[in-house]
Amino acid sequence: MKQFTIKVLIWLTVILLVTSLAIELISEHFFHADALRLMVFLPIGFFLSGAAMMTMLNLAVKADDKKLLQVFLFIKMLKNFVVVVLGLFYELVVDVSFKVFLLTAGSYYLMYIIFETVALFQFEKLLKKLNH
Repeated sequence: MKQFTIKVLIWLTVILLVTSLAIELISEHFFHADALRLMVFLPIGFFLSGAAMMTMLNLAVKADDKKLLQVFLFIKMLKNFVVVVLGLFYELVVDVSFKVFLLTAGSYYLMYIIFETVALFQFEKLLKKLNH
Protein backbone atom coordinates (compact mmCIF):
# COMPACT_ATOMS: atom_id res chain seq x y z
CA MET A 1 0.00 0.00 0.00
CA LYS A 2 2.86 2.36 0.81
CA GLN A 3 4.46 1.79 -2.61
CA PHE A 4 1.14 2.50 -4.28
CA THR A 5 0.79 5.78 -2.39
CA ILE A 6 4.30 6.87 -3.35
CA LYS A 7 3.67 5.93 -6.99
CA VAL A 8 0.41 7.91 -7.06
CA LEU A 9 2.02 10.99 -5.51
CA ILE A 10 4.84 10.84 -8.06
CA TRP A 11 2.26 10.69 -10.86
CA LEU A 12 0.42 13.65 -9.34
CA THR A 13 3.67 15.63 -9.20
CA VAL A 14 4.42 14.87 -12.86
CA ILE A 15 0.87 15.77 -13.92
CA LEU A 16 1.01 19.09 -12.05
CA LEU A 17 4.44 19.95 -13.47
CA VAL A 18 3.39 19.22 -17.05
CA THR A 19 0.17 21.18 -16.55
CA SER A 20 2.14 24.07 -15.07
CA LEU A 21 4.49 24.22 -18.04
CA ALA A 22 1.59 24.06 -20.51
CA ILE A 23 -0.31 26.79 -18.67
CA GLU A 24 2.77 28.99 -18.56
CA LEU A 25 3.34 28.65 -22.32
CA ILE A 26 -0.32 29.24 -23.17
CA SER A 27 -0.76 32.20 -20.81
CA GLU A 28 2.39 33.91 -22.05
CA HIS A 29 1.56 33.33 -25.71
CA PHE A 30 -2.16 34.20 -25.69
CA PHE A 31 -2.73 36.39 -22.63
CA HIS A 32 0.75 37.89 -22.12
CA ALA A 33 0.52 37.06 -18.43
CA ASP A 34 2.81 35.19 -16.09
CA ALA A 35 0.30 32.70 -14.67
CA LEU A 36 2.74 30.59 -12.67
CA ARG A 37 4.28 33.53 -10.87
CA LEU A 38 0.86 34.85 -9.89
CA MET A 39 -0.81 31.55 -9.15
CA VAL A 40 1.87 29.46 -7.51
CA PHE A 41 -0.54 28.29 -4.80
CA LEU A 42 -2.88 26.50 -7.22
CA PRO A 43 -0.61 23.53 -7.97
CA ILE A 44 0.48 23.43 -4.33
CA GLY A 45 -3.16 23.31 -3.23
CA PHE A 46 -3.98 20.52 -5.65
CA PHE A 47 -0.89 18.56 -4.60
CA LEU A 48 -1.83 18.87 -0.93
CA SER A 49 -5.37 17.82 -1.80
CA GLY A 50 -4.02 14.72 -3.59
CA ALA A 51 -1.71 13.88 -0.69
CA ALA A 52 -4.63 14.26 1.72
CA MET A 53 -6.72 11.99 -0.50
CA MET A 54 -4.15 9.20 -0.41
CA THR A 55 -3.58 9.59 3.33
CA MET A 56 -7.30 9.47 4.13
CA LEU A 57 -7.87 6.46 1.85
CA ASN A 58 -5.02 4.57 3.52
CA LEU A 59 -6.38 5.39 6.96
CA ALA A 60 -9.93 4.42 5.97
CA VAL A 61 -8.78 1.04 4.64
CA LYS A 62 -6.94 0.31 7.87
CA ALA A 63 -9.97 1.29 9.93
CA ASP A 64 -12.96 -0.03 7.96
CA ASP A 65 -13.58 -0.75 4.28
CA LYS A 66 -17.19 0.43 4.58
CA LYS A 67 -16.14 3.99 5.34
CA LEU A 68 -14.52 4.43 1.93
CA LEU A 69 -17.60 6.10 0.44
CA GLN A 70 -17.68 8.67 3.23
CA VAL A 71 -13.97 9.32 2.79
CA PHE A 72 -14.40 9.64 -0.97
CA LEU A 73 -17.19 12.22 -0.56
CA PHE A 74 -15.12 14.12 2.01
CA ILE A 75 -12.22 14.20 -0.46
CA LYS A 76 -14.51 15.59 -3.16
CA MET A 77 -15.70 18.28 -0.77
CA LEU A 78 -12.12 19.07 0.27
CA LYS A 79 -11.04 19.48 -3.35
CA ASN A 80 -13.92 21.82 -4.12
CA PHE A 81 -13.24 23.80 -0.95
CA VAL A 82 -9.57 24.21 -1.95
CA VAL A 83 -10.56 25.50 -5.39
CA VAL A 84 -13.11 27.97 -3.97
CA VAL A 85 -10.72 29.30 -1.31
CA LEU A 86 -7.88 29.72 -3.81
CA GLY A 87 -10.29 31.33 -6.28
CA LEU A 88 -11.45 33.88 -3.73
CA PHE A 89 -7.87 34.57 -2.68
CA TYR A 90 -6.73 35.25 -6.23
CA GLU A 91 -9.82 37.27 -7.14
CA LEU A 92 -9.91 39.44 -4.02
CA VAL A 93 -6.31 39.68 -2.82
CA VAL A 94 -4.02 39.19 -5.81
CA ASP A 95 -6.41 40.75 -8.38
CA VAL A 96 -5.59 38.36 -11.21
CA SER A 97 -7.27 38.67 -14.60
CA PHE A 98 -10.41 36.54 -14.66
CA LYS A 99 -9.56 34.89 -18.01
CA VAL A 100 -6.09 33.88 -16.86
CA PHE A 101 -7.42 32.59 -13.56
CA LEU A 102 -10.21 30.65 -15.24
CA LEU A 103 -7.79 29.04 -17.70
CA THR A 104 -5.27 28.20 -15.00
CA ALA A 105 -7.65 26.93 -12.32
CA GLY A 106 -9.77 25.08 -14.87
CA SER A 107 -6.73 23.32 -16.31
CA TYR A 108 -5.47 22.24 -12.89
CA TYR A 109 -8.97 21.15 -11.90
CA LEU A 110 -9.41 19.08 -15.06
CA MET A 111 -6.03 17.40 -14.64
CA TYR A 112 -6.76 16.73 -10.97
CA ILE A 113 -10.13 15.14 -11.79
CA ILE A 114 -8.43 12.84 -14.30
CA PHE A 115 -5.74 11.98 -11.75
CA GLU A 116 -8.30 11.39 -9.02
CA THR A 117 -10.41 9.09 -11.19
CA VAL A 118 -7.44 6.97 -12.25
CA ALA A 119 -5.97 6.89 -8.72
CA LEU A 120 -9.25 5.81 -7.14
CA PHE A 121 -9.79 3.15 -9.81
CA GLN A 122 -6.28 1.76 -9.21
CA PHE A 123 -6.84 1.96 -5.44
CA GLU A 124 -10.05 -0.07 -5.75
CA LYS A 125 -8.27 -2.68 -7.90
CA LEU A 126 -5.52 -2.91 -5.28
CA LEU A 127 -8.09 -3.39 -2.50
CA LYS A 128 -9.80 -6.19 -4.40
CA LYS A 129 -6.43 -7.84 -5.00
CA LEU A 130 -5.48 -7.59 -1.31
CA ASN A 131 -8.85 -8.91 -0.12
CA HIS A 132 -8.77 -12.00 -2.34
